[in-house]
Amino acid sequence: MNIYIQKAIKKVGSQAKLARKLKISKGAVSSWLRGINNVPPKKALEIEKLTNISAISIVFPDRENKNDNPSKPDFE
Repeated sequence: MNIYIQKAIKKVGSQAKLARKLKISKGAVSSWLRGINNVPPKKALEIEKLTNISAISIVFPDRENKNDNPSKPDFE
């Protein structure tokens, strides 16, 4: 599950509303949410503009943000 898409849906109000704002199908949003398909970078930037959720986080939801834990060494 892409937690950043989940947060975007919550901010916008529903999957259908997010889909309408992005001019895509609700099924596309659902597939991003469930991790079936990746969010295209252009759509991630649109979501970032709508919700202020980082496009990088949306595109790479499983990637750890090293700035979140600066005490953790880079070599791990």
